[in-house]
Amino acid sequence: MPTRPSGRCTFPGCTSKATYRGRCDEHQELWQRQSKHTAVINRALWERVRRQALRRDHNTCVICGEPGNEVDHIREVADGGALYDLANTQTLCHQCHLKKTYAMARKRRLDRERRNASEESSGVDVMDVWRRLGFGS
Repeated sequence: MPTRPSGRCTFPGCTSKATYRGRCDEHQELWQRQSKHTAVINRALWERVRRQALRRDHNTCVICGEPGNEVDHIREVADGGALYDLANTQTLCHQCHLKKTYAMARKRRLDRERRNASEESSGVDVMDVWRRLGFGS
């Protein structure tokens, strides 16, 4: 059976042949960029904490009681939670982990929107303050 030929690299402006995941060899690193906290993670230490959390929770989701194999940070690392602290981890099933992750992302977005709205409605004219300080015309 014939196979579909590889397409072109999806990197903007590149016309090279894609070799893996839609990118050419030159643009693979850009495709596989890590987040800030995973770029500096100590894999061995994280695996040890992960195994301890799964063992502590008996491989059971702490939310629904179903079998769980994902370890979640109770307080997200992005919010100042400890990355390797066993007390900051919990075992979740895939569905509960997705729900929690989406809920936290939604909360973060709403908090950001509220902050932006309060800054806009503060009644302070930034340009007026700037002029009063002698920086504008």
